[in-house]
Amino acid sequence: MAVTETTSEGWFSRLGGAIKGVFAGIILIFVAIIMLGWNEKRSVDRYNTIDYAKNNFVETAADKIDSATEGKLVHFNGMTATNDVLTDKDFGVTVNNSLSLNRDVEMYQWKEIEHKSTKKNAGGSTTTTTTYTYEKGWASGLINSSSFHESGHDNPTVLPYKAEDTVAENVTLGAHKIPSHSASHLGSAEAVALEADKVTAPVSAIIKGNTILYNLYKEEKAQQAKKAFEANANVATTETTATEATATPEATTTPVANKAFSAIEFQASEAAPQIGDIRITFKKHPVCNATVVAEQKGEEIVAHKTPSGEFYEVRTGLMTAAEVFKAAEDENAMLTWILRIVGFLMIWGGFGAIFKPISVLADVIPLFGDIAESGISIISGLLAAVLSFGVIAIAWLFCRPLIGILLLILMGVAIFGIITLIAKVRAAKKAAAPAPAAEPAPETTPAA
Repeated sequence: MAVTETTSEGWFSRLGGAIKGVFAGIILIFVAIIMLGWNEKRSVDRYNTIDYAKNNFVETAADKIDSATEGKLVHFNGMTATNDVLTDKDFGVTVNNSLSLNRDVEMYQWKEIEHKSTKKNAGGSTTTTTTYTYEKGWASGLINSSSFHESGHDNPTVLPYKAEDTVAENVTLGAHKIPSHSASHLGSAEAVALEADKVTAPVSAIIKGNTILYNLYKEEKAQQAKKAFEANANVATTETTATEATATPEATTTPVANKAFSAIEFQASEAAPQIGDIRITFKKHPVCNATVVAEQKGEEIVAHKTPSGEFYEVRTGLMTAAEVFKAAEDENAMLTWILRIVGFLMIWGGFGAIFKPISVLADVIPLFGDIAESGISIISGLLAAVLSFGVIAIAWLFCRPLIGILLLILMGVAIFGIITLIAKVRAAKKAAAPAPAAEPAPETTPAA
């Protein structure tokens, strides 16, 4: 089943919304400019910090604390270790020799999928058709079905358990202590093999591999059935005991069968999940090889302060110092470019919002509106590219003056090239246009 809603918005309403959007566009551009400038400074500071670390670190042994390297930036590696026993507080799942124990919780629920299509009408109004479809699937959070546009797709209103991480507090690498916040992400996750007799699980739960599966609704019924079973068993046991106490030696009694409660009829289906099924999985991060480049402070490692920032790296695997620095540089470059692209897109969207009233005005004739919208998108993209490049160049002018000047020169060349290209295109169109027809010569009257 699907629900379809149709809404209309008049031209004046759209124009008013577009005018309001101009202010949002200005704010978006302002925020993007600040973010781009901050990103360039952050990138340069991080580059300088890594460069400082490259030239000021010392090698040390992992298996002993060397007083000669106290307070210095050190590099060492080896196998992590911990004696902590990690236990999940709700289910009693226990692991040893692990840096963290991770619990993931999902519920099988209804999901509402929204599909929108907008059509422009003559006169500048628009008609939007929204179709809502519904499908079932696993979700890590609770989906509120009370806001669904169609009834009959009800989800549970509670999720009894949440995802949770249990981390080792006492982790060492040789003679050095590794902070739990650094150790918990090391290594690769592995599934935890669950033992049914050692797990505190719901009555109707299926325990298989690293997963606990049960249905929220069926579990309530299973709990009620178990209580009734135990109450009946207690009554039967009391009556049998009383009979045995008063019976004569010749009398015969029928013993009460000692049967365990069975919850099979209340169990969820692995092959065919239903709404309300809860799937809980467990993973662990076993102890592993790790590499540290940080400041030595007694047995502990801390961030090392440099003139441009702090350097602190704890990574999985046995790595040389050069490999650690290279990985840090690559991550810095990737983050820098991601934020540059985000800033460019924000400015592009901001200019699009500023020029939006023009396309709405042209939408009185939909074809003209589409043409105006395409032109605005191109112009906004060009302006965003120039402005983004300019902000980055100015930021580098403060951080690295020579590079900043070079970028500004390149930006000027690019702008000059664009203007020249536009002028040539206009000149070519003008030259290709047909010349106006010559006016016919006036007729002459022959002399008498």
